[in-house]
Amino acid sequence: MTPSTLGYPDEQELPFTCEAIIDDDYLSIDIINNGLLDHAKVELWLVNYDDLSQGHRVLRVGEIVKIHLQGQRFYAEVAGLGDRLQARLGQFYSSTCRAELGDKKCGVMLAQYPSQIRCDKRFSTCVSYFNNAINFRGEPFIPGQSGLLSVEKGA
Repeated sequence: MTPSTLGYPDEQELPFTCEAIIDDDYLSIDIINNGLLDHAKVELWLVNYDDLSQGHRVLRVGEIVKIHLQGQRFYAEVAGLGDRLQARLGQFYSSTCRAELGDKKCGVMLAQYPSQIRCDKRFSTCVSYFNNAINFRGEPFIPGQSGLLSVEKGA
């Protein structure tokens, strides 16, 4: 592959975006479309192209999290390996609904309601206004933190 350009605002900041030209000798659109670069490890090196015998210095290490194709170019968003620690895995308990009004999880057909409709994400609203208790994506009957920490009298 030939040297590529990088665009990121601050050299200390992740994620950054790599831009490269697709060269069928090393990389094809099929490789990208088949997901073979998904989560690939990326090292950003500093090299002296006038004297490659000087070796390289690793500036950043990350993984490809998203790729956009545009003609014979691809743009790979690279996130730091520590970003995995920030990723949300699974769902959290919540007394309010985690779905967005009208999305696939919610199931409410927005065309049946006024255009300025809003949802306060409470179970009572879901039941009484939208008749949509079956799709409520929260846990309204789990006690709050104060309920979990209280001790029954006489115990």
